Formats: sequence, structure tokens, C-alpha cells
Amino acid sequence: MESLQFDTTTAEEFLEIYRDVIPDYSDHIIQLCSGVSIAIELRAQDAVTTFRETCGPWDIQIAKELRPQTLRAKFGIDNIRSGVYCTDLPTDGSIDCEYCFKVMAV
Repeated sequence: MESLQFDTTTAEEFLEIYRDVIPDYSDHIIQLCSGVSIAIELRAQDAVTTFRETCGPWDIQIAKELRPQTLRAKFGIDNIRSGVYCTDLPTDGSIDCEYCFKVMAV
């Protein structure tokens, strides 16, 4: 576990894969830079898939309606301030951890 403060450059590097994929990309960058983030490295069998289930649907309204016990349903305000970030792909979990725990540690 590590507390991190993203600036625009690090936020853009971290979310680069989503640049042309997620709506309101620039708003996600601004949100990521708006305060302290807590990075957690989870180690478990199928950790990314399990954590994605815990996070809930990306769309906050869908999370609140269909999966009210998930993190996004409980703590998300809107799709930009969703309360939690989780990678989409199991293969990206290690990349995200390397960025947060090694690249940003320098």
C-alpha cells in the first residue's frame, strides 16, 4: 500500500491506455490529480477479476441499481469521481502496480 500524488504528467502516463477509450478522459486526469491516491497491490489467484467484482460496474448509476454493495455504488459520486480505479485486464494489473510502486517511487 502506498499513498501517491499524481501530477498531470504522471496521471496521463498512468491512464495513457484509456486516452481514446474512455469518455471525458481529460476529466479523469484532473480528478486523479485532485488529491492523494492510495495504491494497493493485491496478490491473489485471479486478483484483478475478483477486485473488479468488488469495485462494481464502471457506470455509477448501474452500480447503485444492480450492485449496491460494491465500492463504486457505495462511494462513487459520478463516473469521473467513481471512488475507485481498477484495471480492465488481468494482464494490466502488474503494469499498474509497477507504475505506482516503482516508477512513481523514484
